[in-house]
Amino acid sequence: MIERSLSSARPRERQLQEQFMRMRKDIIDDIMKVVNEKVKAAGYDLVLDKTGVSMGQVPVVLYSRADLDFSNEIITSLNKNAPKPPSAAN
Repeated sequence: MIERSLSSARPRERQLQEQFMRMRKDIIDDIMKVVNEKVKAAGYDLVLDKTGVSMGQVPVVLYSRADLDFSNEIITSLNKNAPKPPSAAN
């Protein structure tokens, strides 16, 4: 009975994993579109993701000036059409 239950769960698990990967790809595509627009408009030569780590689990970017980080601009742009959260006051 348990083995049968596990075998029926595997296709669903695979389906959920595939759905997760599609959703993740869509999110990354949205982020990259906004980043590329910003990079082209500003004329940057190079953009690094300072959250990235090397295979040795060492940060790829060891230091960068805070004023070079445009993450908040990208987040604001991505969220500009997001629905407003419900009001806390009723």
